[in-house]
Amino acid sequence: MNDHTIEPVRLVIAGAGGFAGSITDLVLRTGSSCQPAVQLVGVAEPDTTTHARRLAELRQRGVVTRSSLDELLADPAVEAVWLPVPIPLHRPFTERAVAAGKAVLVEKPAAGTVQDVDAMITARDRARVPVAVGFQHMYDPLTTELKRRLIAGRLGTIRHAVLHACWPRSEQYYRRCNWAGRFRQGDTWVMDSPANNALAHYVNLTLFFLGSTLATSATPERVEVELYRAHAIENYDTISLRAHLAGGATLLVLLTHACRDNHNPILRLEGTAGRLAWTGAGVDLETGGGAGRIVASADLGLEVVGHFARLVRGLPDETRVGSVLETARTQVLVVNAASEATSIRPVPDAQVSRFENQGETVVAITGIESAITHCANHRQMLHESGLLPFTHPAGSLDMRQYRSFAGPNLSNPSRVPGIDPRGTDAGS
Repeated sequence: MNDHTIEPVRLVIAGAGGFAGSITDLVLRTGSSCQPAVQLVGVAEPDTTTHARRLAELRQRGVVTRSSLDELLADPAVEAVWLPVPIPLHRPFTERAVAAGKAVLVEKPAAGTVQDVDAMITARDRARVPVAVGFQHMYDPLTTELKRRLIAGRLGTIRHAVLHACWPRSEQYYRRCNWAGRFRQGDTWVMDSPANNALAHYVNLTLFFLGSTLATSATPERVEVELYRAHAIENYDTISLRAHLAGGATLLVLLTHACRDNHNPILRLEGTAGRLAWTGAGVDLETGGGAGRIVASADLGLEVVGHFARLVRGLPDETRVGSVLETARTQVLVVNAASEATSIRPVPDAQVSRFENQGETVVAITGIESAITHCANHRQMLHESGLLPFTHPAGSLDMRQYRSFAGPNLSNPSRVPGIDPRGTDAGS
């Protein structure tokens, strides 16, 4: 059957504002270009007052709007649901959607804990419907092409991987919702952090590249971790992590939201026969056969929508591996292990500055950008560099039998004003 003769995938989206609004625009822009096509048939938004104008515009375009997602899930004509919802809702919304027989695209990270991801896998398998995760770079044909080259041995045996990024985040960023920078929301673990939210894409991508087969991610066996906090939040905003992987490779991760300057993510892999450097724009590859560059997709959104449509229809897609719960699970596993390996160390006030940027207050650790760049270039953890006076030796955790998150390490609890280190609001 020709793809053009296949009926469009009938999709609904949870939410109309914020990131969900961007997803809605994406589907409306790209859906008709996909093969098979994707038709947005419904949007569920409980806040009908705030988003009244947007909902009216959608209805004018023939999109059904409802205040409850369950109303749309009850429609047998609906085939798939996109869930750009807060992290605490990833597991329950996915479970409800697959129980209704709908394919799911849930945003990243898959969930706050590995046991939540495992529950989502169980629900998916019981319902026998596909579930994808919104790690957008996983849908880039470049990612699949690069992974094929890696498992074919173009770089030889991978010995070292380094991921580093500095993405400034303001005090207002952490006030935008009641789970930002928190361990949990109510009884649900969220573990919001650079490694489990804004920069989770790149942690996931690196682990995927280091996996031994086309469809798998790396197997971490031990982690060494430093966690620091400069913002007035519960969880960490800066992480220095070294993961020891099955097969002998190491992965160094250096990420911060407590910085003045923006340094976009860079991923480097070094093997016995070559090396590469990945950025969002593409990959520079050096092997014994010379050097070259592979350019990234110009429209990752289109790649995500297109792959999901083929997944819903059960059609092969040789150009894109995509992201499934099993690969996304590894990113959550490492993030959970990091929080159990060591406690969070507060950055002394003398090492922190605050400045205004476009009406928002940015919190920055003095010298963090240059320290991270140095550590990335020398494959050092922050404490190993000696460049920052407040750093502390890393904690470690053996992950070979690690299956479930028990909660953050509070062996050195440091109280943040208004926040109880046990994970509940002070005084509640």
